[in-house]
Amino acid sequence: MTTPRTRRRKADVGTVVTYLRVSTDEQATSGAGLDAQRSAVSGEIERRGWTLVETFADEGVSGSKAVDARPGLVGAIEAIESGTAAILVVAKSDRLARNLRALLDVIDRVERAGGVVVAVDQTIDTSTAAVDSRRRLWAA
Repeated sequence: MTTPRTRRRKADVGTVVTYLRVSTDEQATSGAGLDAQRSAVSGEIERRGWTLVETFADEGVSGSKAVDARPGLVGAIEAIESGTAAILVVAKSDRLARNLRALLDVIDRVERAGGVVVAVDQTIDTSTAAVDSRRRLWAA
């Protein structure tokens, strides 16, 4: 399904929204999983000199659920689409999705809006030159 580009204004370079997710109510209640993710993304944002605009979270929600069933993830993507931020940062790629199709759908939606996705665990960084060169190869 193709979604039209919805970005209404260009986000400032280096502006970030973060997305945090834990699967179980127990993890959500303890806060440990969310705190660890928050610490990881904060460290990466600081290291890169970026500016945090907003944090979105889904607590006690499985990563296998559809994007539309996760209000925090929807909010983070919409922040990129609206031009509120240019970068979506997560601690690990499995916070976005538990299967490749869903992960690629999230990345595609963010990129179509002119944003990038970065996972602190280095499994995803669509802002890198390597990604740009692969895109050129795929387009050839």
